[in-house]
Amino acid sequence: MSETATDAQSHAPAFVRWPETAAFAIVGAAVSLLISGAAVSGEATNEFHLGILAALWREPQFADDRFVQSLQYYASGFWFPLAGRFEGEGVFPLLVIFNVLSRILFFIGALACAPLLRVETPRQRLIFTLLVALATSLRGLSRAGQGGLFLENFGHSEVANGTTLLVLAYAARGRVALSLALNGLTFFLSAFVAVWNAAPLALIFGNQLRNGALDWKTAARQGAIGLALAAIIALPVIRNVLANPDYGRQIDFSYVAALSDIWPYHFFIWAQPLSSVIWLAMLTAAAFLAAAQLRPGGDFLIAALIGFSAVWLLGVVLPWLSESPVFLNLHLLRSSSSIQICATLALAALAAVWSTDRTDAKKTFLGCCLALLLNISSYGPPLALLLLVAAPFIRVPTAILVLPYRTAAIVAVAVLFALAVVQMGRRDWGVARDRDEWAALGRWARANTAADSVFLVPVTMLDQQYAFARGFPRVDPAESPLLRGYAVFPYFARRRIWISDIEGNAVAWSQHLYPMWKQRMAETLALRSLDQRLGYAASHGIAYVVDGCDSDAETPLWKSRRLCVYRTPEAGRSAAPG
Repeated sequence: MSETATDAQSHAPAFVRWPETAAFAIVGAAVSLLISGAAVSGEATNEFHLGILAALWREPQFADDRFVQSLQYYASGFWFPLAGRFEGEGVFPLLVIFNVLSRILFFIGALACAPLLRVETPRQRLIFTLLVALATSLRGLSRAGQGGLFLENFGHSEVANGTTLLVLAYAARGRVALSLALNGLTFFLSAFVAVWNAAPLALIFGNQLRNGALDWKTAARQGAIGLALAAIIALPVIRNVLANPDYGRQIDFSYVAALSDIWPYHFFIWAQPLSSVIWLAMLTAAAFLAAAQLRPGGDFLIAALIGFSAVWLLGVVLPWLSESPVFLNLHLLRSSSSIQICATLALAALAAVWSTDRTDAKKTFLGCCLALLLNISSYGPPLALLLLVAAPFIRVPTAILVLPYRTAAIVAVAVLFALAVVQMGRRDWGVARDRDEWAALGRWARANTAADSVFLVPVTMLDQQYAFARGFPRVDPAESPLLRGYAVFPYFARRRIWISDIEGNAVAWSQHLYPMWKQRMAETLALRSLDQRLGYAASHGIAYVVDGCDSDAETPLWKSRRLCVYRTPEAGRSAAPG
């Protein structure tokens, strides 16, 4: 390719043929949502999001609830324009719509990167889109860091995945101001993702300055404009963080120990399974080989992989260098999600280019093999490393090349997709059933209990084995199944709870909640029977206990398929503070 052609390609508009791009993005989003699930929302950290949407901290019964009050300082600008604007069941379709739009944005970002990766024809773009949507490397949480990828429930950090791809796409084209402004939008959505993006951006722009694709004067002028726009966009989040009374306060406990108790997998390499680290290393190496095949346009992806890998490696050593909440809260190990996104794009692009190559039958065959590896199982994407290393030495027999292997690959991918959709449909049905049960309990509580009532709900730990090793009591095996769907209860009940495992995540923005969270969790986990829970509740001013329905001695006030509500012996006592 000539220098002129290369230059024209690298500076081409990010969105070419808008109707086609929009159509492919919608198709990609639909396919990926059918696999990950999206019809059900209100799980896990949605407990915080629902609390913000309901603005629970404004209600008088939560005035002394430190966990609920801390939601005012939740460090994402996405939610606060919506605070206090939602009531009842209507919030669930809203979260589903957000998840759909977030996924469409992701594929718009991916397709903005595609032309740089030699994915040019409509056929290649469609194959690329479908392979990204189906890739097992983008399902669930990332390895060795557990950042969010294609999840069944909506989260603002996953929206930042889409804006990150746009940041990289525009940076690759030398659009400095627009790229930095979009990173300001990323900061507004999820501050730590924008911080991760700084390393790839520096490498991409540095490479362009070095090879003359970008001159210093233009970089300085556009950089100043972009940073100014980014600062304006990010200002509401910065102001909210600085307004947090916990920000910058000294703590008298080990923050590393606190994060280890709550959820170590975002922060500490020693909590990661060795298999996950090896998986990520193999996938990253495969991505470098794939991006090298797509040069010169793929240079930006190589820079992004280097940058995100550097961020992840810094996350590996950071706990030994600092216990500062400011630094540890950057969640550096979670940048493995950005590594997996870049790696998936590289492998999907190479598979799309190779599988449509009409001049080299071997490449067409290997492209189909690569496409299958992306979809066949969670172990497939890292095994692409072996395929790419061996590719120059592989000789495909003519007898195989005359077989209808393209048709076979399409059928295999379609079967795998159908199986995944069926599995997810069953899961969504069960999740919706459990969630609706807790929602019904919440509505009953709001209508039939005093506003200042406190509920003792079943507790578990986000990671039971790791928590037990850290000294917490073992989780009662009868309690964990009861908690499925619990996250919607505070939203519907408008009543305080004593403690939950998810509330530990609030320590990230309000560190001084940790001692109370740990004490209450340890005490509640140690309770082994309904009698013990009722006694504990009575001694702490907790009016109601939510438990299983297997007691013959106590008569529940409310009963469902899994859950029963019991009144404590001293229910007339006022709610406990905190």
